[in-house]
This record gives sequence, structure tokens and C-alpha cells, in this order.
Amino acid sequence: MLMRTQFTTIAAIIGLAGGICAYAPRVLADDTDAMTLSQVLDNPSSALHLSPEQQAKVDARRKKFQTDARDISVAKGLSRDQKTTKLAELQKAAIADVKSYLTPDQRTQIDAQQADLLAKAKARDAKINALRARQQAAAADYKAQRQALLQSLTKDQMIKIKALEDDTNAAITKVRQNSALSKADQDTQVGKILQDHDRRQSDLFNADQKATIARMNALDADGEELQRQINLLNPAVIISPKL
Repeated sequence: MLMRTQFTTIAAIIGLAGGICAYAPRVLADDTDAMTLSQVLDNPSSALHLSPEQQAKVDARRKKFQTDARDISVAKGLSRDQKTTKLAELQKAAIADVKSYLTPDQRTQIDAQQADLLAKAKARDAKINALRARQQAAAADYKAQRQALLQSLTKDQMIKIKALEDDTNAAITKVRQNSALSKADQDTQVGKILQDHDRRQSDLFNADQKATIARMNALDADGEELQRQINLLNPAVIISPKL
């Protein structure tokens, strides 16, 4: 496929563009107990005032958890879902052990801090779900626009668009294979080829089709922006070998 340019190429029309296609549901942690306990234990402001004996037990249990979690992560013969389940069970057991080392007052304190972190996580998840709903709506609209565009293209347009794609790809390949040119010079020439491609492709579409393509490009840009916002809100790690 050509680099994405001003107008959607036929390859992008037949397929799906980046921002819309980038939507991939991620599993949000329903049980953030493990994550929040780790955050509390590692947060200096928690002021749990662990005794030397408690700290030694916590450190030893944390080390054991990390070793066991690492073994599960690299285990062969387990699916991703099976590893996720085993890691979750491992975390729950480690959390129960760590809490058993605490005094009643310390458990009350850590429970309160976990509740606060959990509330913040749920608020974050609600924002992510709202963004995903908008992303799915944009994807549905993109699909409808794509279908309308495909139906509007004549056989003659399809032939000319495909020929233009082939000519442009061939020209780019020729430039990229020219070892006499520096990378910078290649990029400059490829940029000019793509500009010419945009100009020639624009002439192949009628006004209504251009409007549809503009709508598709706008939806694709929206999808990319929504995904960026989701990535900022959503931690990359679902279950991490960390306690």
C-alpha cells in the first residue's frame, strides 16, 4: 500500500485505515487489588511503618511472587488466557499472605488506600469505555462511508485507480532501489511521486466521492486521536509480575 496521502488510496478504500482499524478491545482489570496493594506498599506516603520483621516477610513474599510469576510468564504449553488466570490466582495468594503480616490498624489503613485507588481506577475505566464507544461509532460510520464509496466507483474508475497505484508503487520501488541516491534524496523523490499521485488520483473522483473520502479521512483521524487518549488512560500492563 502507498503511504497515506491526501486522498484515500484504493487499497485503503478496500481495506480499513489506521486510526479506525487500530481499535482493539483491551481487557481492563476488574480486580485491581493486586495493583493497588503494590502501589500502597511502594508508596512512601503510605506510612505503614512496617517493623523490620514485617518488612523482611513482605520482601521475601514479593521475591517469591516475582519468581513464580516469571515462571508462569515463560511457561510453554499455556495459552495467554491460562497464564493470565494463573497470574491472577498467584497475586491473590500473595496479597492474602502480605495482609496477614500486617496489624489490624495497618490493614485498615491499607484497605482505605486501596479503596481510594480502586475508585480512581473505576473512574478511569469509565472514561476509557466512553472513548471506546465513540471509537466504535466512528468505525461503524467509516465502514458505511467506505461501502458507499465502493458502490459509487465505476468500473472505469477502478481500472484507472489500480493502474495509478501500480505506476506509483513501481516508481517508488525504482527510487528505493537506486543505491546511487542517499536516503534523504530518495525521500525527496518519493515525496514528489506521492504528491503527483495525489494530484492524479484527485482527478479520478467526482465531487461526491471526494466528499466521502474527506469524511473517511476525518473519521480515521478521529479514530487515531481517540486511541491516543485511550492509551494515555489505560495502563499497558493488565497483570504484571509485580507485587
